[in-house]
Amino acid sequence: MKIIKLTEAQLSNIIKNNFNKSFKKNMSFEDLIKEKTPFLTTTIEEYLMSSSPKNWEDEFDYATDVINEITDIFIFEFDEMGKYYDELVEYIKMNYSDDIFEYYSNNGDKANLKENKIMNENYYEPDKLYDKEYVISILKKAPRHLKSLLNKLDDIPCKNSKGESRRCTKIPAVLHAYMWDR
Repeated sequence: MKIIKLTEAQLSNIIKNNFNKSFKKNMSFEDLIKEKTPFLTTTIEEYLMSSSPKNWEDEFDYATDVINEITDIFIFEFDEMGKYYDELVEYIKMNYSDDIFEYYSNNGDKANLKENKIMNENYYEPDKLYDKEYVISILKKAPRHLKSLLNKLDDIPCKNSKGESRRCTKIPAVLHAYMWDR
């Protein structure tokens, strides 16, 4: 067996480009957003880190502009989300507006953003070890394109918190996203 090393971005592009587009076009908003939440969170984090709220008069103008810009960026990246523009705006408002307001109230302090919920909840650590049996059990119900990654997981000896020997593995970002959002 030949092992190919890919960056997270390369793997993401392969999955995004090879996944059945006709299937995605027929997916409900709930299914699409569940699949895309890690990407949405990353987009919001990157946008906030690159913007300065000092250019807006109040937090509501800032939040409105951020949400509209994020929605446009996200739909540009994932055209199948285009028909759900209004739902996406509402989803971002419901799930991320507190973070956006907090960022504004901290005057764009990036150090505070890193401690913020959106940076921690979905934070992917490429070197973190996961119990391999647990990963396999979670992925038994995963879509086929994710199940195919199971054969590529390393088998790394480790110990659990009780000192018992276990089999562990490192997982790619796409598996982390699935496990987190299921």
